[in-house]
Amino acid sequence: MTVNYTLKKAMLQKAHISSIDLQLVCNNLCVWDSENLFDPEQADKNGAVYPIPATYTFQIYINL
Repeated sequence: MTVNYTLKKAMLQKAHISSIDLQLVCNNLCVWDSENLFDPEQADKNGAVYPIPATYTFQIYINL
């Protein structure tokens, strides 16, 4: 999932910045699975390892 917001304000132009983009990127937020014994993405290990973690990334892009 990606959420993006662009700031375009007059005060940014005073700093010679045309815009600032704020972006939140999320991966592996949830898994839909009817199997309760093990993680389906780790079938070769029979679920003996930890599941894949969710990741969250916040990015700022400054456009001059």
